[in-house]
Amino acid sequence: MAPKKEWLDAERAQQLMDDALAFKEVHNRVFGDRDSEILHSFTQGSLYSVIAFVQQVIRTKDVAYRIVDRNGRKKAIEASTLARYFGLLGGMARVYSRRYSYSPLLDLFFAIYAKHAIRQCTLRGPSRQFDSCSIEGEVFEDFVRCLREEGTRVGIVNQVNDWENTSDENDRNVRQYVETLFDKHGSLLPVDVDLCYGSSCVDEGQMFEFATAIAREHDEDMAFLYGSEANAADTHEPIPQHQVATVITDRDRLCTNMRAKPSIFGSMVGYVWRIEWACTGFYLHMVLLFEGSTPTTDVWLGDQVGQYWVESVTKGRGSFRNLKRSRRKLDDGSVVTGKIEQSETEKCGTLTRALCCMARRDRYVVVKPLSKCKRFGMGRRPSTKPDRARAGRAESRRRPQ
Repeated sequence: MAPKKEWLDAERAQQLMDDALAFKEVHNRVFGDRDSEILHSFTQGSLYSVIAFVQQVIRTKDVAYRIVDRNGRKKAIEASTLARYFGLLGGMARVYSRRYSYSPLLDLFFAIYAKHAIRQCTLRGPSRQFDSCSIEGEVFEDFVRCLREEGTRVGIVNQVNDWENTSDENDRNVRQYVETLFDKHGSLLPVDVDLCYGSSCVDEGQMFEFATAIAREHDEDMAFLYGSEANAADTHEPIPQHQVATVITDRDRLCTNMRAKPSIFGSMVGYVWRIEWACTGFYLHMVLLFEGSTPTTDVWLGDQVGQYWVESVTKGRGSFRNLKRSRRKLDDGSVVTGKIEQSETEKCGTLTRALCCMARRDRYVVVKPLSKCKRFGMGRRPSTKPDRARAGRAESRRRPQ
């Protein structure tokens, strides 16, 4: 049996915050028809809260409230930090979408939530009367009890550890990959691009209609979760979006053809990619890593990579966003631009953290059509053996002529 991990240690808390922010940013994105990037105001709910809540439920024996009698009326007294999630349950539920497949933690939460009386609580106060016998704090305590009982029955701790093995391995591999590249080259120049398609872009003049369609789909998801459609067949027909099979084919073509285009990729030493999803469909997000001594800028290289994607890889079907040109923040909330020296610890850490966030994207939520295909990858890890040719050139320079 796998050992239990700390339910939310400091490192995991930071990773969870990074992952939740990245989830919200990526899944809230709409690509406009003028190569623009629009973050619409729709919210998917609090991924951070629901994960932290269920982790605390299954990995501790904390009691949320003590129920006491005050002048003949029940009153809920906070007994642990678990009580702080009471008022957040509505936001947690808003993470739900029939588009997604979930980690065991989220599956457990939604399975119990969908059939428990907690759905009927106002969540305006734990001492608020729920029915003639109970207050809402007691309903919340029973919800926690049901989560624990079902979690024990299905072996949730082992399920979580098994589920997270892949994302944990991706995280470790990326850290080792970046460290090896810095050791070998001394400095790196990251180029950050979104490679997508013209057919998946929304006419900016129709953004209101598109946002309305997104909101309507979410309302239908909530109706399904709360039971008003639970007994009916799932006739969910999501908003049309770009298909993932095309992205996979074009990704493979791009990675295969890089060597044949040394004018762009000649000084590239590595790359990390992820198939991402936005409301308008699937696309490829890549961070390409060039030698720091490259005489060109990251902005120029990003434009060249994007144009190559449009003209040569997709034969005019594609579009791209050079994220260094737009200075869009990376997934961890920090901006990394220009060359990064190995000695610049903070910048190296920021780059690694952003790439690890890409590696962990499937830790909690997966868009269903991607469940059986590779969604993340990186270039071949360079050898750690000394470069004999480089060593030979250095030795010849040292010899007297």
